[in-house]
Amino acid sequence: MLLGDTSLFEKIIGVLAVVFFGGFCLPAIWSSLVRRSGQLVIDQAGLQLHYPNSPVIPLTWQDIESFGTYTISGQHFTTIRLRSYDQLLRTLNPKDAQNILQKFKKMNLIGKATVVVGGLQTHYLASLLPKSSELQDFASFLRHSRDRYGGEFQIGWNMRDRKAAIFADFLQAQKEIYQGKSILDE
Repeated sequence: MLLGDTSLFEKIIGVLAVVFFGGFCLPAIWSSLVRRSGQLVIDQAGLQLHYPNSPVIPLTWQDIESFGTYTISGQHFTTIRLRSYDQLLRTLNPKDAQNILQKFKKMNLIGKATVVVGGLQTHYLASLLPKSSELQDFASFLRHSRDRYGGEFQIGWNMRDRKAAIFADFLQAQKEIYQGKSILDE
């Protein structure tokens, strides 16, 4: 947009895109890589999700209903669908739950800004990004994520060592192994 034979308006949009993606997104990506955040721990108790700059989210095997996949804009995610939110909401202290919700709200705001800068159609934006009323508390964030993506949590490429669908199958197998082991141990 900056170098091509484009109008002044398109050049301005190009400058805004460079400033936005160069000035905001690249440092965030770099800090995530340097801090080695965005990790998943799998053990006998369940999963621990370590999203960048957020508290650890512990999920027990018993609380996980299923694993699946979701694709958006060519990016494939492994999804985690919970049976209920009770145990998770008891495990996370309210401050941590609020911290996770605030991080998601900030990502939502960046998503909206990206759409404005990128010039995507408004109806496409509405289908991807939640309304403020859908994000009143941590439970509403979880419900929105489940309704929109098929699971309360999504595992991106930076937290997997294989493709999304294969990773979902792997997690399901781990769940069956660990639940079988805990049943035999009791």
